[in-house]
Amino acid sequence: MIASRIYFFRNKDPNIIFKTERPTLRSIPFTEVGIPVSLTNFFFAEEIPKALFQLKLKPYFPILLIVTFTFTDFENIFYAEKTKSRKIQLNDGVSSIYESHIQSLNDEGRISTAYSYQDSLKSMLSYKKNLKVSQITPDFLKGYEKWMTDNGRSLTTVGMYLRALRTIFNIAIEHEIIDATKYPFKKYSIPAPQKISRTLKKDEIKQVINYTAKRDADAKALDYWVFSFVCNGMNFKDIALLKYENIEGDFIIFRRSKTKRTTKNNSLPIMVPIDGSLEYIIMKRGNKSKKKDDYIFPILKKGLTPQQEYDHIKTFIRNTNKRLVEKTV
Repeated sequence: MIASRIYFFRNKDPNIIFKTERPTLRSIPFTEVGIPVSLTNFFFAEEIPKALFQLKLKPYFPILLIVTFTFTDFENIFYAEKTKSRKIQLNDGVSSIYESHIQSLNDEGRISTAYSYQDSLKSMLSYKKNLKVSQITPDFLKGYEKWMTDNGRSLTTVGMYLRALRTIFNIAIEHEIIDATKYPFKKYSIPAPQKISRTLKKDEIKQVINYTAKRDADAKALDYWVFSFVCNGMNFKDIALLKYENIEGDFIIFRRSKTKRTTKNNSLPIMVPIDGSLEYIIMKRGNKSKKKDDYIFPILKKGLTPQQEYDHIKTFIRNTNKRLVEKTV
């Protein structure tokens, strides 16, 4: 806080004019007055004029009022509307909000989600360059959906990109970049993910399980697929993240990485009984070191950055799927 002197002068009208310099005309008398009042009250209330009248000063006497304040407080109050308007102009572009959120996701180690937001941003800017938050309306969203589907993109992709945009819009509301009354997603429904049945028939499952691979790379891919199948469809990312601490007695207990951050079902752990096939695959493909914090499978290793972990898992999934497709077509 800075103790600064501000000089106030009474005019013929009831307003008060103030200056931050001492009066230059020494012949004009002035009165120094101490009035306890906040800067906010001074600008937006009548406490000061009332206090001055209570002092029974002559109507046209110059008055010196000492107020404790900071120039930051002064600017925030006196230029509040101008500051808010400038803030909107500077931050209304969706790119800056996306990029800030993407950086936060990367800092949290949520690399895959960060890439999804990056893809969403790229798609939005392809549809409309220099897109501003204020331009996101129900009509904009409908136009974007039509543009995407006309260009052969699925409604699942459209929904994924628009859910990211909805988060960006909510961030803009939270930071007062746009008013909540402008929220466009009440009048527009984001397309729901399209559920595609990938169920294998019993004879197809038998064919895969009984397949004899000639190369170890193919056999390894098949083992991971069987492991996933027996574990009730555990996705490959969760297989890569498994550690020996996830084995408790005769069960593998884990939480899906996809739902770890959600409150849905309180993210209940999944328990998978270890049968002979799982025990065989762990023994055959697992790391020899079985410390609690060791990964079960040699897909990841300790000390990787979130980005390196993401790259390792992505490579593992791509190579495994490639081997499986080659042997089943």
